[in-house]
Amino acid sequence: MTSNRQAKFASSGELVHSMLVFLDVHPMAIFVGLDMTSHNSETTFEDIYAAFMAFLSSDDERIRHLTSAVCRNSLTAATLSAWGNKDFYFSTNAKYNFWESTSVILSSISSKIINQTVDEPSTLGFVHSYLQARLDLLKKIKDLTELEEDISERLAAYSMMETSFLVTLCSSDIATCQLVASSISLFAEEIRLVESAPDFTKFSLACARNMEVYQELASKDFRFTGLVAFQKRARGLLRKMQHPTTGIIYAWETIFDRWVRLSKQLVARPEVLDERSFGEWRNCSGFLASLGGICIAGHSFLSAPDDQALASLRWIDKATNNNYDDTLLSRYMRQSVQLLASSSIRIREGTRDALSSDLAKALHMPLFEALQTELDVLFDSPRSNAIPVESRIIFAEQTAALLKSIVEKLGSPAELGAGMSVDIGALALNFAKFLNASAEGASALRVKIKICQLCTRVDELLRLQKDLDRASLKALVELTYRLPLQPAEGQSDADTSDLKSQMFHTYFNRFLSLLNYETAEIGRNEVRLTSAVSDDSMSSPELAISALSNLLSANIDVGLKHSLGIGYHEDLEVRTAFVKVLCNILIQGTEFNNLSDAAVNQKYDELLKMKMTISLLNIFDSRGMGFTLLEALIEHEVEETENEAELLRRNCVATKLLSVYAKWKGATYLKATLQKVLERLVLTSKDLDLELDPARTTSPEELQKNALQLRVVTKVFIDDICNSASRIPVSFRKICSIISSCVMRRFPDAKFTAVGAFIFLRFFCPAIVAPDAEGLIASPPSKEMRRGLLLIAKVVQNLANNVLFGAKEP
Repeated sequence: MTSNRQAKFASSGELVHSMLVFLDVHPMAIFVGLDMTSHNSETTFEDIYAAFMAFLSSDDERIRHLTSAVCRNSLTAATLSAWGNKDFYFSTNAKYNFWESTSVILSSISSKIINQTVDEPSTLGFVHSYLQARLDLLKKIKDLTELEEDISERLAAYSMMETSFLVTLCSSDIATCQLVASSISLFAEEIRLVESAPDFTKFSLACARNMEVYQELASKDFRFTGLVAFQKRARGLLRKMQHPTTGIIYAWETIFDRWVRLSKQLVARPEVLDERSFGEWRNCSGFLASLGGICIAGHSFLSAPDDQALASLRWIDKATNNNYDDTLLSRYMRQSVQLLASSSIRIREGTRDALSSDLAKALHMPLFEALQTELDVLFDSPRSNAIPVESRIIFAEQTAALLKSIVEKLGSPAELGAGMSVDIGALALNFAKFLNASAEGASALRVKIKICQLCTRVDELLRLQKDLDRASLKALVELTYRLPLQPAEGQSDADTSDLKSQMFHTYFNRFLSLLNYETAEIGRNEVRLTSAVSDDSMSSPELAISALSNLLSANIDVGLKHSLGIGYHEDLEVRTAFVKVLCNILIQGTEFNNLSDAAVNQKYDELLKMKMTISLLNIFDSRGMGFTLLEALIEHEVEETENEAELLRRNCVATKLLSVYAKWKGATYLKATLQKVLERLVLTSKDLDLELDPARTTSPEELQKNALQLRVVTKVFIDDICNSASRIPVSFRKICSIISSCVMRRFPDAKFTAVGAFIFLRFFCPAIVAPDAEGLIASPPSKEMRRGLLLIAKVVQNLANNVLFGAKEP
């Protein structure tokens, strides 16, 4: 009888296999003769896909494989072409039958993925290919997404798929992770297609609320460089989830059960760690820590306080009907904290890493509470006697490191509030008491160091602030070197002097107050902090003295009178610092002769002479006697010159007046001669490099190239100047004649050099160096262009002076 039954089962299996082989080749055969518009079509569909679901769960691998292929083929392009001329997909019943049947299959397979204990890529591969086929069909026949009311099977399938994808993310196989990422991409694309339907506003897909995170998780821009990088990125994205769903919470519960099972296996035999199991356990630990933040009841009031659908969710921080005393969250936190004391260093380090790096911010409070409970047991001698000493020391070490890591990351007021729910100071004290009573050993000493590091955060901030203070003072020393204080413009001479004196008083007193700053800080902190920067060249008081020296040296006219009184200061250190300041300004070579009234009067006399001479030139020129005045000034200057090389080169009234007169009379001529060449040069400045300094060029070839460009550009300037000889104003010719005659009588060989000094040194070269100041170009030239113009002017001036170029010019 038994043999007959086995034979019967074998023959039925072969029959199913043969039918599936046929349907795999001709998938439409199953619908031949079926009236899709009749009321019985729904029952027919249910019967057909119920059989398919039974076949998908068959023990025979051949049947499972063929059934998967038939399901996929029923949605392929070939099948679509066979149905192309029929109204099957456009009838209301057909639409609902399509969604019901395909959703039931996806729900069944997704449930199988959730409940399987070992990764089966073929099962996930079926979901991927089936989703791809359904998506292709939805793209081809868009009417399928238009439903008058939503279908419960579709909602259940979406929720089940969301759970299965999240659960599969914890796989330790990178190929599986790649496949689930691709499946999530298809899932998100289908959701987007369904949401674009005209009447979709009547429905509500819970999983669509987190679709931005899912799309980023499945982004094709991410390159798979390894499993660790993928998991780290996935956990970071899971922490961004804001909307809890049934699928998410079910995924968390499923992974929690798996994590508990794996934890028991690893703890039972920590000396023999299976790499695959350990990798899956580590992924589950990170998953629970990162996703648990939106699975608690408190999060629902923050994300959607008016959403009634959230009230029915099974929150992990709420007790279930089976156990009113414990919650999933409390169990997870308690077991995680207990794993910190595992004898396996990989398990406890992995747990600490998950709790410190992956934990969602909303779970900080539950973690602190769990730590507080476990630490109470540790510090309670009667209860802790049952725990081995070595295990207690390991737990104390891991807890101290975890606390330090988490507290350092607390930023927002809410996070700080969660941190303050545990008295960190009391914990540190309890740690110290516990370790003080422990026997001396390498482990105990190592933990004591960790406990001491809990109290170094303030010192570290003070050290950083101290380094910042010193860096600021060093910058001020550089800035105050030869820096005269300049009040705002528009003030009278008397007001300027008063304002400058007030500015000096403010800055000097501020720097003076820094002399005692470091001493006071040392007194308050009892121990001087070592700088984090290895620069022991100058202390803060020494830097303050340098800044005071620079400030006084550059502003001796207003500062000496104010600072002399510091030499009688009651504080010996301040008096000593003032003596150092005076010593420094003497070393810098500060000139005190400018402080006398005679020196001040001399400056005013020179300014008065200049103003009076310009006024006289205006008066003489208005009466047609301007050349008479200029000739007298030039003759006087030539007589005062001892060396022909200094002719019209001194900074005196005569040379300044010649410069002013040249601008008056030669502005039009200057513009006609140089404006065009300067404008062309500015337009082509990006393609030119005129730098001749070897330190600013990269190679000798570049230097020679720049020299050639400079030679060509300078020749253009010289040619334009030479070609303008016929346009030189008559007044310029007259001045050149006066200069030549005056110089001829004293220095016969220097008449051309003197004329060149007027034409080039006082007229053309200043305009070449600063064309924007003369109105020859619209905007100031760039730094590189101005450097090139300076070199051009230097070449022109050397040629005008008949001076040979030095060895440093190429």
